[in-house]
Amino acid sequence: MKSFKKGLALLLTLALATVSLAACGKEEEVTVESLVEEARKNAEDAESMEASMKVDASAVIPAELLESLAGVSMGEDSEGLELGLTLEGDLQAVKDGVSYVDMELEVSLMGQTQTMTVETYTVEEDGVTKAYVAQDGTWSYSETDAAEDTVSGALDDLMDDSLEWTLEEDKEEFGGAEAYVLTAEISAEDLIAIGQEAAGESLEDVDLDALEEQTGVDFSQLTMSLVWYVDAEERVPLGLEMDLGDSLTKVLEDTELAGLEATLQVEITDMAYDSVDEIEIPEEALAAAGGAEEPETETGSNLLNPVDPTEILNPTEAAEPTVAADPTEAADPTEAGGEEIPDYEAGAAAINAAGQFTLTSYSGGLTITSTIPAGFTCGYGTENMVRLDTEDWDSVTYSLFDKELWTVEEMAADVDSWVEYMQEDAENYTNIQVTDLQTTTVAGVQVYYRNVTYTVYGMDSQDLYAWIDTGVALLEMEFDIEPTAVPVEEYLAPFVEALTF
Repeated sequence: MKSFKKGLALLLTLALATVSLAACGKEEEVTVESLVEEARKNAEDAESMEASMKVDASAVIPAELLESLAGVSMGEDSEGLELGLTLEGDLQAVKDGVSYVDMELEVSLMGQTQTMTVETYTVEEDGVTKAYVAQDGTWSYSETDAAEDTVSGALDDLMDDSLEWTLEEDKEEFGGAEAYVLTAEISAEDLIAIGQEAAGESLEDVDLDALEEQTGVDFSQLTMSLVWYVDAEERVPLGLEMDLGDSLTKVLEDTELAGLEATLQVEITDMAYDSVDEIEIPEEALAAAGGAEEPETETGSNLLNPVDPTEILNPTEAAEPTVAADPTEAADPTEAGGEEIPDYEAGAAAINAAGQFTLTSYSGGLTITSTIPAGFTCGYGTENMVRLDTEDWDSVTYSLFDKELWTVEEMAADVDSWVEYMQEDAENYTNIQVTDLQTTTVAGVQVYYRNVTYTVYGMDSQDLYAWIDTGVALLEMEFDIEPTAVPVEEYLAPFVEALTF
């Protein structure tokens, strides 16, 4: 029962606060009080519910702010860094049963887009919430303590006159049905309280002054406009629209993030009731739980945890198409069956301590060793991939591929997919120059390479791809660097000289 009701908690808690208010002093056929009471009862009496949800968030980081925060210069003519995030999908819940969420997460940065699919099955058993999560098809399992408070009790606690709901005079069509429209401006105090309820936390009076003292942030300007639609005939919730407007931008004005513009909109649509008979957790999800002797305990939603904010903010780590991805990687047993994922931070620390690294091919058995060239440190280190970085955000990524699976020509041709992507996005990518596959000799070693230069958001960039045939494997070095006039041979020399085949 608790699991099902939580799916409706946000909608119903907001609505219930209207019980004590009249509808703008007008003679209405329906009052706010009667509408909310009936909608709440009908929704809670349903045996199942489903809906669609979309979250749109965006941020614009001015060029000056980005340079002060991360030391990244985007050029004098740049207006800044634009970041977008969209979360869209469907949810279902069955009373006394399983809840299911199927979402696609899309992150866009500097004209490039990275997507990830996330499926989540949630069920409460013996006071524990069990979550089965698939990220791009790979399942994991976690447990959290189930909330002790009933939703009904939380609804009573949130009966707050400050919500100031208004019942609009005219009905609107929503989802193909005639609907009553409720609007409100939610204050910072109420918004934070709603967040506490949605997170399953105990409700406490929100003291904005105390919160500012703890965090150094004045949240008083944080507000949210909300529109709630109720079916005029069936008296059930049909959908919800939420918008923070520019209030989050205002909150940031007195912080070190002043100048950052942020927006957030949420839409819940297509709400339906008694349309789902049963939700079954798939065998592959249950297998993930069976293989986890000590399931990871989470304190919050794990839907967005896979996104690393350092990867979003670093323009050299934007979501470029992967060059020459090894087809055996998809079959890597560490990607399924619950085995531990390599700790790249620990790997990087070990490489920095040793001053060198050994790289293994994806199929295993083929290795090369390299010392770390001057000015670089390891930022990502696994046995199959190593990335070295400088303080100026230049980077080089090493990978080793089997010659039985790839040729130099095939790997070089993969660069074209990246070039074609930029050419299609002519609004953001300009001055694109690319060389054909070339060969040269560096420190007595034959090196194949392709060079790509371009301008993105007013910032000049250069990608240099180099390949070395070690005899039994192909080493790829992918450089993401500030444009340089240094000849290729001279630039590659310290990297080639550091290698041991």
